[in-house]
Amino acid sequence: DDDDDDDEEADRDGSPERTAVSGVESVWRYVKKPLLRIGNKGASKSHGNSLRQLLEDHGAVKVKVNTNQFGSLDEAFEVLRKLTEEAGADPGVELLQARKLDKTILVGRAGTMEAIRVGDFPPSEEEEEED
Repeated sequence: DDDDDDDEEADRDGSPERTAVSGVESVWRYVKKPLLRIGNKGASKSHGNSLRQLLEDHGAVKVKVNTNQFGSLDEAFEVLRKLTEEAGADPGVELLQARKLDKTILVGRAGTMEAIRVGDFPPSEEEEEED
């Protein structure tokens, strides 16, 4: 019987992570298409300002990235995060997911991953209809 308790404990410990992963997947589907594109010339201050405004309006945004300029999607996110925060966004802009094949990153404002984990984001269809 003690062995069964250990298994249950292990399952409980792993479930928040699984919930966050499936939650991020639901956010990926919720955010229909990239609203910002970073081309061959790389990211500029205007990209940071645009992303700040988009995050304020939407909470999470897909960004299509030409990785030739950055090397990796993670590097692209770090540049965008810095530019976005310099443009006045709250510190802590989050990389929610990076899809190398799509050359797309999913970015959320500070606290989005926690909101996903507790089930507050993305909003349900009912909540959207109220807006």
